[in-house]
Amino acid sequence: MKSNLSEIESRVRREKEAWSTDEIIIAQGFKQKILLAFENPHGKKMEAERDGVLRRCCVDAKVMDYGCYEGHETRKYLDYGASYVCGIDISETAIDRAKSSIVDKRVEFRVGDVHHLPFNDSSFDLIVGRAILHHLELGRAYAEISRVLRPGGLALFVEPMRGNPLSKLVRILTPRARTKDELPLDHRDIRLGNELIGRGNHRYSGFVSAPVGAIVSLCGGSYGNWLLKFAAGGDDLIAKTSLKYWGRIAYLSFERC
Repeated sequence: MKSNLSEIESRVRREKEAWSTDEIIIAQGFKQKILLAFENPHGKKMEAERDGVLRRCCVDAKVMDYGCYEGHETRKYLDYGASYVCGIDISETAIDRAKSSIVDKRVEFRVGDVHHLPFNDSSFDLIVGRAILHHLELGRAYAEISRVLRPGGLALFVEPMRGNPLSKLVRILTPRARTKDELPLDHRDIRLGNELIGRGNHRYSGFVSAPVGAIVSLCGGSYGNWLLKFAAGGDDLIAKTSLKYWGRIAYLSFERC
């Protein structure tokens, strides 16, 4: 156990150092060249479904903005009726910026390590994060999410998937756009979340839309391209098979038992 804790502490230290500057964000500027791999009709559909869940679940809820960074999505939870939002992130710089940009009596921002959440058991109705779980030691992170989430509460995450061929290629070509320890999820990681948090209801996107979107972007095409609409239908079909785990991105929903 001591060895495991030491490994987590070392990982946290490396992540904190990496996100103390804007170097990674700047390195991710390459995404603009293949923007439609990330923003396409199927992805928009998935985001709309997620947003519908957020609108329903935020009303009068205590919400944790998990890995909030600069609070880009915190305002949304307030607008959707949350009674309290706590944003937590490992980066002191990001939290300072969040505090400067959002001043509301219902909001609190904290610097903290989500492997050791500074909250009592069953403190939150809803925990929401984007592209954060794959930076963490999942067993510990899932256990802490389960602890602070009330029974019946939801944990919603949007995470990259490990098996996607396009994502693998992009990761090889852009090593400076990520931290040393981050690792996209696979089906075993998601199953672990089901076991440690609760019932899973997950959706997947990007097996077809991501590569098609990259090609359309590189060829100068637009969001309305007919190929992207065709790809969206392909992703809906893939979602009914085991190939869904090779999608670019997963929309995860865990219900605390």
